[in-house]
Amino acid sequence: MNTSARSGLATTKQKKMPAESFSRRITRNILWNIAGQGWLMLMTFLATPFMIGRLGIELYGIYVLVGILVDYFSFMQFGIVDASVKYMTERLARGEPRRVQETFWTTMLSQAVIGFAGALTILALSAFLVDHVFRVPEGLAQEVRLAVAIGAATFPLSMVTGVMTGTLRAVGRFDLLNMIGIVWGTLQTGAAVVLLWSGLSLAALLFSNLCIQLLCLVTLGIAAGRLLPVAMPPAWSTAEMKRLLRFGGFITVSGIVGPILTNIEKIFLSAIRTVSALTYYHVPFSLVSRMAVIPSSFSSVLFPAYSHFQGKNDMEANRSLHLRSTLYLLYLFGAPLLFYVFFGRDFLAWWIGPDFAEASSAILIILAAAGLVNAVAYPSITLLNGAGMPHIPAAFHVIETVIYIPVCYGLIHAYGLIGAATAWSLRVVLDMLLLQAASCRYLGLSIPQWYFDVLSRGLPPLLACGLALWGIRELRLEVLAPANVIGCLLVAAFYSYIFWVKILDGRARESVIGILQRS
Repeated sequence: MNTSARSGLATTKQKKMPAESFSRRITRNILWNIAGQGWLMLMTFLATPFMIGRLGIELYGIYVLVGILVDYFSFMQFGIVDASVKYMTERLARGEPRRVQETFWTTMLSQAVIGFAGALTILALSAFLVDHVFRVPEGLAQEVRLAVAIGAATFPLSMVTGVMTGTLRAVGRFDLLNMIGIVWGTLQTGAAVVLLWSGLSLAALLFSNLCIQLLCLVTLGIAAGRLLPVAMPPAWSTAEMKRLLRFGGFITVSGIVGPILTNIEKIFLSAIRTVSALTYYHVPFSLVSRMAVIPSSFSSVLFPAYSHFQGKNDMEANRSLHLRSTLYLLYLFGAPLLFYVFFGRDFLAWWIGPDFAEASSAILIILAAAGLVNAVAYPSITLLNGAGMPHIPAAFHVIETVIYIPVCYGLIHAYGLIGAATAWSLRVVLDMLLLQAASCRYLGLSIPQWYFDVLSRGLPPLLACGLALWGIRELRLEVLAPANVIGCLLVAAFYSYIFWVKILDGRARESVIGILQRS
């Protein structure tokens, strides 16, 4: 049976799939995302103290800075990948394999060309950035230039990899996507540890990342070729490109300003203060951003799900999905927030060292609270994009950028690390309020009533667990003292019980039980 026929059969089954089965598929995909990203987060958690110890504060800061620089240029996707996920999902549901091929190859070719252009741009700017923007310690400038050059070479791979991961998202194969990510992500972290343990430094580490990313891309390409009817000579469609850009244009606006909103405080820190200050900020920021695995796991599944229900004109399903996902994220992200608030300082002292904890513990608490606020905005921005209204988040992000840049610069200049964390927190609060108001309006919901529905169910358990953790902390025990560990485990068990019984609805519980029974 050829690939087109397989796609057609899958589409027919998809059309007949009852809502309950679709709900189970959404739940399964979210669980796969959390498992996959959670594993990679664990690898990073274990490797970070070793990497900081081997590289030193300054070189680790440069390693972070190269990642930020390359990540910023991801705006050059122009929203095309997200648009391709939306259109491939809808066309698979309608049984249009030829149009799926058209979307895939147009996206692939455009991202490859743009990726090479982006790499050349990064290389052209590298000398200026190293010499005039970043406060690089004397003697490290040459190593930083080499690091930026290797980082630039990874950019085309990242762009094309985005197309492949988008393809697996469109067909709902989050299991395969995460298994591939686990294998190559583990190898990447393991290779970094081995190279640094062998005495090699930053350039070798970045080159290893480049090679592993190339192998991961090949694996994803093989998987995409088996799941979609894409094994044809590459074909370009100008009409399809225009369609992708029309949808992706507004996402591009968010793509341009998004890295500014996420990373500008780190750039300001390295320019106004020092590269070492960036390390003291980035480590707690990375702890919080790694927890974004929870909302991003929801978001990557919700985007095609929202598009699916919009295509069926089922507004009630989207209302339910939006409310439930926001409530789940409030509760799931609330757990690490409570831990960092009450035990963040002790945790950093145990993980990195007491001097590091002294400099970064307050930053961790501020950013953890902001991370919770940011997490509960994910379902709203995903809804607006999935419903074909990316211009609304784009407009919000432009407004936020105009406000954020001067406020961020002023707070960092006056208060340093605390100013950076405060600026980012204020920005995500504004973002959350705007996005949730817009999504409620689109769904025809009363904003005060919607907030009441979420907070009345989500806040009481959070407050109860917070009170219990406060009591444990006031015992002033060592962080790994048996009584401390047992107390925290009991709170976690109670928290999990409340989540299962009171927060999850009946359909979600049935979906989880069904998945566990089948596995």
